[in-house]
Amino acid sequence: MMKNEIHRKLLNDANKIYKKFEVTKIESGLNMNIFTLLDIEKAEQYVHENMIYAILNFKPEKKIAERFVKCFLEIIGLPKAFIKEEWEVEHQYFTSSYGIMDIFMKTKGKDKKCIVIELKIDALDQKRQLERYCDYVKQCNYNDYRILYLTLDGRSASKQSIGNVQRRKIKNISFRDDICCWLECCLNICKEEEIDTSFIKQYAILVNKLTGENDMNEEICNLIKNSDDLRAGIEISNSLSKIKTEILYDFLSAINRELQRKGFKNVCDEEELEQAKEYYSGKSVIPYMNYVIKEYIIRGNKKLNLVLGIGVNYSLYYYFGFHVDGNWVDSNDIKKSQKRIYQKIVNEIESMLNIQIRENNYTSIYFQNINDIHGQKYDFKHFSDNCADLKEKKILNSEARRIAREMVEYINCLKDAL
Repeated sequence: MMKNEIHRKLLNDANKIYKKFEVTKIESGLNMNIFTLLDIEKAEQYVHENMIYAILNFKPEKKIAERFVKCFLEIIGLPKAFIKEEWEVEHQYFTSSYGIMDIFMKTKGKDKKCIVIELKIDALDQKRQLERYCDYVKQCNYNDYRILYLTLDGRSASKQSIGNVQRRKIKNISFRDDICCWLECCLNICKEEEIDTSFIKQYAILVNKLTGENDMNEEICNLIKNSDDLRAGIEISNSLSKIKTEILYDFLSAINRELQRKGFKNVCDEEELEQAKEYYSGKSVIPYMNYVIKEYIIRGNKKLNLVLGIGVNYSLYYYFGFHVDGNWVDSNDIKKSQKRIYQKIVNEIESMLNIQIRENNYTSIYFQNINDIHGQKYDFKHFSDNCADLKEKKILNSEARRIAREMVEYINCLKDAL
């Protein structure tokens, strides 16, 4: 098979797998959960740790919490000696010398047992992490213990994390099998007891989405059958950075072009926009553009410009900030030195956007993500689906015009008010 044919086959097969999962997401409503909509679906501590803890420690009903815990221990297959115990559950369990445990469970009775749950979605293992937890358990004289290493697919912890811990004391569990099954069990218990299940349902949808994506990625990896497939895959991968770079640069350039047509000049050096070409090179670069809203003459005959900026960090965003004689300056400095000007600007931005600007540690007065026409965030770091859609020139130009119109409205509105 010729090289180009291998490329085409890999792309076509991968596209079929991707589209199959997209259909599943739509039919099952996997994207319509509160965690995905708030863009926090992979936040280990603030979502997964808190949700699992909240279910294990179900405060509205102590007896229900006990059933949830027992169901959890049965599903992950712990010994009967663990299942029959009563448990106390804590999260972000602090130990001064051994680290912070995601979730820590200990028995209430005389027979001291404990369980440590370590969650890993994207985070890497820390050096001697599980070994340190084991050292803490031994130091506290627990009679028996288990460390549950929870990942999307049930993979093992790294050797550097495990250290000298006995392998039989560590149990690998997965969101895909164990947590999905446990959440279903919890929903059935709630149904029997006529308890509101909305928050568990929401979390179950999220877990199904994340595990489905993980399975899809594994299925795509399994397309690589031999060295020819691997070489073709590497060539495709190497080309992706170039394609993503072109899309990002063309998109920012199109927005800039539309704003210039409306009479607003980008006051940044061209190299700031050119940094988009280095965005996927591994260098720490943030491409951005700035447009003057209003100019003030301040002490020392200096020019203070209020600007609207558009930039890309992880996502595409806009912001309001200040330049003094063409150089970027921290908004907090202007707040101290030009109180009346600063407060007037803040009042008008709050009125225009119907928001409240609180104290912040950022150099800008206010920044916000720029969403697509469907209200979804553009995530160029992970190249979200709407970023991929910009490969179609018609979509790219349409979105650039729409975003530029919105930015022009902000600029003109503030100009008139100030």
